[in-house]
Amino acid sequence: MKKWIWIPVFLFVLFAGDRVGGWVLESLLMKADFRYSRMYDEDHKGANLLLVGNSRGLMFFQPEIEKLTSKTTMNLSYNGLPMQMGEVLIKDYLDKFPNTKNLVLEVTMADRLNVPLVSGFNAYSSHSKRVRDIIKENSVNSYYGAILSHLFKYNSEIFQRGIS
Repeated sequence: MKKWIWIPVFLFVLFAGDRVGGWVLESLLMKADFRYSRMYDEDHKGANLLLVGNSRGLMFFQPEIEKLTSKTTMNLSYNGLPMQMGEVLIKDYLDKFPNTKNLVLEVTMADRLNVPLVSGFNAYSSHSKRVRDIIKENSVNSYYGAILSHLFKYNSEIFQRGIS
């Protein structure tokens, strides 16, 4: 076999491995019991009360809120979550679950865009046009990197927390 034939074979294996690896990581993430995985999961039933904020929003004690209000809750808070990303998550959630009528918004959410954190949501970009759009608007390299390499989408803290 000629030496040059190994180049397309290598490129094919590289491309196929990236796509298969991306599919495996996507499957792991969507089977996880992480809040964003549940949100974008087709089997999620939705909640009556949506909680959104940054690290302070993570302190909402969901079981106690559910007990006091008799409503199911979903907490979309994340450390350093900027308002722009919070807006994207709220809109995605309400599009999917329009029966959610109550929102508790932690008002000290970051007013500055945290580009590395927003880019970390690339792991969910295949489930939301809004997520893709905010990533493209703020980090063109991350946006196109995720298109070029499916494994690249999962190189983030959000993915690591999602599957742990």
